[in-house]
Amino acid sequence: MELEDVLEKYMEQNKMFHVEGSAGLSNLCKIARVIGYKDSMHSGQMSSGECLGSLANLLEDNPGCIEAILGWIEDNMDEEWVENLGISLKTEEENEYD
Repeated sequence: MELEDVLEKYMEQNKMFHVEGSAGLSNLCKIARVIGYKDSMHSGQMSSGECLGSLANLLEDNPGCIEAILGWIEDNMDEEWVENLGISLKTEEENEYD
């Protein structure tokens, strides 16, 4: 069975129909834990019982995940994000000369 099929079946079996909001984040943390990134310290435990630490461990170990997120940000950039990044960039440049 292909990985995509296994993941799809797992998500269906566990009724992981949401990818938005806290339910989506909880589902992603659960998947990270199940594939082997269990956070034994239970960092950032959510009300669902899942831990943000499991997702953090996955991201730390797989730079491709971070690249995918950055790509998504670039593809979905809105004016507020551009403005916030511009403000942060200016602040950092000003701090270099202080």
